[in-house]
Amino acid sequence: MIQKHKMRREMMNIVRGRPRSEASTQAVLAAAERLFGTNGYSRTSIEAIAKAAGVGKQTVYRWWPTKSHLAAAIYEQLAPSSKIAPNTGALQSDIAAMLRSLFTAYTSGPAAALLSGLIVEAQGSDESVMDFRAVFFDERRIITTDLFDRARNRGEIPLSADIDLLSDMLIGAIWMRLLAGHAPLDGAFAEGLAANLVAAASAEPTQTPRTPDLEAS
Repeated sequence: MIQKHKMRREMMNIVRGRPRSEASTQAVLAAAERLFGTNGYSRTSIEAIAKAAGVGKQTVYRWWPTKSHLAAAIYEQLAPSSKIAPNTGALQSDIAAMLRSLFTAYTSGPAAALLSGLIVEAQGSDESVMDFRAVFFDERRIITTDLFDRARNRGEIPLSADIDLLSDMLIGAIWMRLLAGHAPLDGAFAEGLAANLVAAASAEPTQTPRTPDLEAS
């Protein structure tokens, strides 16, 4: 499974490296962003995008071998990694600034719909999960792990802090509100989540209580 995941990442890098028509590229990206925003991720097909862009379907597949590749490319334009990876010098303000940038992107275009669609599609099969990780998740997760790693290097949080767990807590909280829609993705949530994550990161890890053996009782 690891080897297949590596092959997908290598394929994506090869695709990115091929020369392409800039005019066709922009036409496809613009059409895809418009259709994803209007129809949603699941109801938008590569065929519809190609038709709206005025190019052949194979032109789209030549540069983006799957719909998730194309969606990830548009998401990167709407919420670029370079703009949502702040370095303010403090963990809490880093997290809050990152969240505010993300939430702005989610409310000003189809970024939220794209992310929701990618997450839902990834549940279809093991192959879908590997595609999601190769095309989108692994690279974006680096942003969150870097935030906590810098804080640990500055001495803000203990060396024993579990950065992988903290990253999952941060991403999970965002995705929960995004998918369930039970509460807003707003400034209050950004500040509250940042404060609680810093508190969690600063605390020394505790041992999970051992569940009593029922047979021994």
